[in-house]
Amino acid sequence: MYFNVIQILEEELSSVNFLLTGLDEFDKEFHRLHPAMTKKDVRGLIKRTTSDGSVYSQRKTDKTGKRYYKVLGDDTDSEVIAIKQLRYNTTYRKVLEQNKDALNSCITLLKKSYEDYRIDAIEELAGPAYKDSTESINKNPAISTDSEWRDFVSRPTGYIKHPQIAIDGQVLKSKSELTIYNMLKGLGVDFHYEYPIKLRGENNSIVTVRADFVIRRPDGSYVIIEHLGQLSLLDYANDTVNKLLLYTRNNYVLGDNLFLTSESGDGCLNSKAIYDIVTKLILN
Repeated sequence: MYFNVIQILEEELSSVNFLLTGLDEFDKEFHRLHPAMTKKDVRGLIKRTTSDGSVYSQRKTDKTGKRYYKVLGDDTDSEVIAIKQLRYNTTYRKVLEQNKDALNSCITLLKKSYEDYRIDAIEELAGPAYKDSTESINKNPAISTDSEWRDFVSRPTGYIKHPQIAIDGQVLKSKSELTIYNMLKGLGVDFHYEYPIKLRGENNSIVTVRADFVIRRPDGSYVIIEHLGQLSLLDYANDTVNKLLLYTRNNYVLGDNLFLTSESGDGCLNSKAIYDIVTKLILN
């Protein structure tokens, strides 16, 4: 998955500038309505001073340097409202200006050193002679040799509480996976159940995951179907999220070479929808 970081930061910078412009206009109108009020009026701490919290006072300093509290009014008092608004605007502007400086610094640095790392960009940097050789490796990351694919025998990992037996004797972990498996078999699809795939993890480490179903298309490309069966279990849900993140880091795209299936809230599996996905999107 590729994010154009510079573009994202520039859009965020544009939003910050828009907010600052709006704040400028608001401050002009505020000072037109309160010409005598300045930033000094919000330096003193404002607090509720009555037992019921209905009246405000503001800390002031007299000419001798002695501090005292000036009694204001309640929440409806125009001076209280104005002081609160001016204090909010001052704090808001400080945060926006800080963010603006940070974004400008990041954008300037990234434009000097940040490179597009999408496959096409890397191939362009490497040179045209390397494009054909890298395409099959990087754009079909679940690739395996013909002999590895042909000789693979699926042996589901982990404890299976209620094993399901497919029409060819294959053991599966759930009734929904059994339905998908038998459907693929009936359609004559070239696929494997729980096929091990090597993926690039963090720090370029190699991680092996077992995809629920890996389909090999006639053109030699690969498609993964992951069935999300027990998302109500926290450990299962976390493992699934991490697995999907690995897929996206390795050029698997939902609706292209990665498809997800699941039951409805009442535990029903829509076989027709899965059939349409396989026949119209994967095999077509």
